[in-house]
Amino acid sequence: MRAAISDAVPLCGDGDEAVERTSHNRFFLNEDPISIYLHSGGRQAVYFDLIGDTDHRLKYIEVRVESALPDNALLLARQPVNALLDAFLRNTDMPLTIQRLELLSPTDGDLLAVELLLPTMTAIGFGPLGGILQRPIFAPYDPLYRETLTSSSPCYRLLCAWKVYEGIGRIRRFLRERALYRGVLARRQPGGDSQCRPDSSGVGCGEPGGR
Repeated sequence: MRAAISDAVPLCGDGDEAVERTSHNRFFLNEDPISIYLHSGGRQAVYFDLIGDTDHRLKYIEVRVESALPDNALLLARQPVNALLDAFLRNTDMPLTIQRLELLSPTDGDLLAVELLLPTMTAIGFGPLGGILQRPIFAPYDPLYRETLTSSSPCYRLLCAWKVYEGIGRIRRFLRERALYRGVLARRQPGGDSQCRPDSSGVGCGEPGGR
């Protein structure tokens, strides 16, 4: 197994572009390649090979794993490589992340599989445009939605997405209160014909905790 090391993960383009994207960091190897171990006590030690590019900038971290299944091999490699990067960060303050994991054949070194965070293939054509109206009701959740798309951490993406989901409930509650204030007692749900009214607890349809 080998991990491509960079300071960021590609977030735009297709899978082929993400794999071909050149990694970048400022972690240079005085000896290239260099073999090191990460010792976590007792007999718990993992050995790695650090491989640089033509400028001896860290490009790959290789680790050998044993598994009968390719997906298990990827899982077994990710944890120790992340642990090594964590140790690097503690001592160097160097922001390093796994750009992708590559499964190599143990016989000839050919690339068998790649694991990476799938980038978005969305493209837009922008302009001409006079300006953009920021909706105050949505403004607190715009940064969370952007973090959901730009973070390289799947766990953080899920957390941000959940906070946006919670925000939808608050926005719907605000809109319901404004509708009641203006005398609009019923509203049609998007994509359906049913009408929704707030229940005795004040919670309406289609929001966290709703019916």
